[in-house]
Amino acid sequence: MLGKGIAERGVLLALQRWLELNSANDKDAPPFVLINKHSKFADRPLTTQAVYDMVVRRCTLVSNLFDAGVAMATIADIVGHVSIEMTRKYDRRPEQVRRDAVECLDLPIY
Repeated sequence: MLGKGIAERGVLLALQRWLELNSANDKDAPPFVLINKHSKFADRPLTTQAVYDMVVRRCTLVSNLFDAGVAMATIADIVGHVSIEMTRKYDRRPEQVRRDAVECLDLPIY
């Protein structure tokens, strides 16, 4: 798993553990099932649309991290980007956000 981001390694580890646990209990069980509001497993699998919707929500991770003020290098590490330039492509914040950031600097006046 060398070269993978922290988040990607965590997701892979969680999936491996889940699949091991799930298959140990029932070899014929679907790998992902609904969990009801009482945190109990439902008797039916997640639909492909439900899985798709979850993936789409997670795709906003980089944007949300930028909006939260997380440093670009940290975001790149979390998501596993080898290059900061790849991470920069996901920065959709308006130019005004960058200008506001510069205004926060306390520069000495000589």
